[in-house]
Amino acid sequence: KTTLLGEMLLARAVRAAPIAASVAAVRAHTDDTPVEATPTRRNHYDHVIVGCGIGGTAALKAVSTRAPPQTSLLVVDSDPAAVARCRALARCAQSSVSCLRDRVASLHPGQQTLKTSAGDITYGRCLLASGSPVPAPPPGFVDAGARAAVRVLGLGETHDAAAAAEAEAVARAGGHVVVLGGSRRATALVADVCAASRPADATAICVAEEGPAATLIFPEATPLGARLPKALGRRLARRLEKRGASVLALNQVRHIGAAQGGGAWVYLGRSDDPMKTSRRRADLVVVAGGEHFAPQLPTMVRRDTAASLGAVSMSAARPTVLGGGPVYVSEELAACQSVLSCGDAAATPCRLRASPLARSAAAISLAAEAGSWHAQATGAAAGAALVDGDAAAAASIVDDVTPRLVVDLGAG
Repeated sequence: KTTLLGEMLLARAVRAAPIAASVAAVRAHTDDTPVEATPTRRNHYDHVIVGCGIGGTAALKAVSTRAPPQTSLLVVDSDPAAVARCRALARCAQSSVSCLRDRVASLHPGQQTLKTSAGDITYGRCLLASGSPVPAPPPGFVDAGARAAVRVLGLGETHDAAAAAEAEAVARAGGHVVVLGGSRRATALVADVCAASRPADATAICVAEEGPAATLIFPEATPLGARLPKALGRRLARRLEKRGASVLALNQVRHIGAAQGGGAWVYLGRSDDPMKTSRRRADLVVVAGGEHFAPQLPTMVRRDTAASLGAVSMSAARPTVLGGGPVYVSEELAACQSVLSCGDAAATPCRLRASPLARSAAAISLAAEAGSWHAQATGAAAGAALVDGDAAAAASIVDDVTPRLVVDLGAG
């Protein structure tokens, strides 16, 4: 009898198992919290590239064409557009390329470890191509009531594209856009805003009758004043005005205040006479940066003096928090034995050193205005050095871009 009772209970348990499984599935569907297996991801790679902007993309192309098929490469970037570009290039690479949308918080050269929000990643060699951090507006620069009408460029490709699209939409709706900065990014944005608001064949007379679609404000005498001769800068300003822009040179922004009914007031002071003040009404204000220079730099730069010039000196003994400024590298683009850096993330000696021919205070730049060609050249050289370990080739690239960099920054 005992045996018969045990067999009956076992049969009942077997029949109940599918019912219990189906009930659990229904509950999981009702709670809308399906349990998924944790995705497995390797945490060690032969090479890691941090950033897939201009320099990182050039490095990725160099690594993907030079590295053997068994080489593992990871590209980390927090911007969706950069990750999409990385994945498109990864399909054509002969080596194994993985793209991770994440942000690298710190790097420990001695342990060869990157710290991300998803966990630590170890590497053989690492390349920093994360660009330069966007300068944060000082406290009190924007009043609390005007923050909804202010956008800042330099926070990533997706963010910048959305800000530019919003500025064009405001102009098409008849609003007024104020762009702050005399950089190439600022002048290009003003041109795009004017093109979106008016036909390309609009004349200066039509613009004067309808009013400017955008206003460009910067402290230099002409747009790109630290980079272009004054004659070319004036021609650029006249062309922008013909397209429908108001160009305000020699003006410093004092602060941005809220306007009644929405928008903002931009309060200005003359660069040559701060007592002369004015203000401009804007439906949208875009802070697009400008030319930043370190005047009167020494002719020779050592690693121990790089910190005073705005560069981060990387040590193999302790972790380095990223985002604090460009990393000081040698002429071979090496920050230390296992880390390289390129583009605006690298403070190369040629960027920290004033040319002997320089006679102006605007000798060399540490900001993102060094030009895309500098990022492309150093990115490709660093990518090749990452695979081949050929430091001499990277040094020759840096030596080749040095005179171009000095001339491009108006120091020669």
